[in-house]
Amino acid sequence: MICRRVTRETPSDPDAVIRNSVGGRPILAAGQGWPACRQCGARQVLFFQVDFDGKVPEGTRAGEHLLAFMCPKHNDIPMLLKGAKLGDSLPDRHWERHAGHY
Repeated sequence: MICRRVTRETPSDPDAVIRNSVGGRPILAAGQGWPACRQCGARQVLFFQVDFDGKVPEGTRAGEHLLAFMCPKHNDIPMLLKGAKLGDSLPDRHWERHAGHY
């Protein structure tokens, strides 16, 4: 599989692990498998990943790592929560309640 990465600056070592990227190879936790779509079983595509330092966004803890994936076939925009406002937190286990393509 070919993975691409986009960075704001040229890395001095092109083989270095990049923890903040758009696309590229995901940094998965030990034993964590690559996510698959619950609708079709396809391997999901990494959109971006970012490390948090515990300051931004508020409420994150230092060392947390966020990865965003979506199915390349079932890639429609998820429905917004009824009555939700910008800045509201998602309900617990939100991503597990839906079709499973993101």
